Amino acid sequence: MFESSFAFNDSTFRLLHDELIGDELNPDAVLGVGGATNTLLNLIPNQHVDKSWDLGCGSGAVSIALSQFSDQVVATDISNRALDYAKQSAKANNIENIEFRLGSLVEPVANEKFDLIVSNPPFVIGQVTNLEHRESPFEADGLTRSLLESIPNLLNENGIAIFLAAWLETEDESWQDRIAQMLPDNVQVWVGLRELQTPNEYVETWLADARINNRDLAEAWKSKLASWKTRHVAFGFVVIQKDMSVELCQNIDDARNANRLPTGNEVLSCIEEMKQASALSAVSVMTSGFTATTSQGWRGDVALDGVLSGLRINLGAGLGFEEACQTVASELNLDLEDVRIYGLVGVKTLVSMGLLALNTPRI
Repeated sequence: MFESSFAFNDSTFRLLHDELIGDELNPDAVLGVGGATNTLLNLIPNQHVDKSWDLGCGSGAVSIALSQFSDQVVATDISNRALDYAKQSAKANNIENIEFRLGSLVEPVANEKFDLIVSNPPFVIGQVTNLEHRESPFEADGLTRSLLESIPNLLNENGIAIFLAAWLETEDESWQDRIAQMLPDNVQVWVGLRELQTPNEYVETWLADARINNRDLAEAWKSKLASWKTRHVAFGFVVIQKDMSVELCQNIDDARNANRLPTGNEVLSCIEEMKQASALSAVSVMTSGFTATTSQGWRGDVALDGVLSGLRINLGAGLGFEEACQTVASELNLDLEDVRIYGLVGVKTLVSMGLLALNTPRI
């Protein structure tokens, strides 16, 4: 047993797990906080909820974080060893509001509802290295599809789910199209792409993570990816909100050039801006007032084309949509009708990215 520490919301917590020694990881190793867990911890909103669920709790870091603002936390894992470590980690931090359950994916929480669901699931694609804590039990990207199908049914109204995901880009489907056809149509969904790796890069990354130096295994893994016509493996995060009071919407976001990940509070803001943008009809775009705002801070500077930049400036200065389109068309020597058509979609994009804020109707 090994003890380390991790930080969450300006507090530091103790964590008990296996010590990483030797040349290779044991198949049932229980790890401390790594890059993926830190990514997930960063995305969690710090707001009170009645009941939360940590799917795939491992040594317990996310469960401990959730316990700080949840009345009740359910922590599940397929590994008895992981649950034992998680229980000891909770005890070491004098935390008593976590219930630990053994089982795979949604089985331990069937028919329950949660206000917040968080998961760093075993998302590594391939089923080659046989490491319990990270290897997906599904073929290809079936785990991501399964989570997208099942998690919405376990959310309370206004509940939020946040989980890490991996999926394929194939010879037949772009990464956007591949994930789009998996998305549920009964909740709001925001997908953020953080990285695309070639099969070679992907295999080398995860073999190194497991401390494995085996060329035959590497070739077998690459062959398996090739059998699915893999061009790239995508990695990112998924945020789901169940809000039946507004129009349901989806946003597939290339966040590879962002300065950093959004914080939990920024995740909530992004979801609200996404919903506002989705609710904008053509009529409301043409008849509403807007204010130019700074971009979502985590994104950094956002490069806009001439039309979108011009619309943002002119709408933000108080012009109506028609006046803004006329000004942009004149300045850029473009056809006015083309600017209008492009602008009706473009304004929604600007609102979704936090570059325009909706005011009140002009008529």
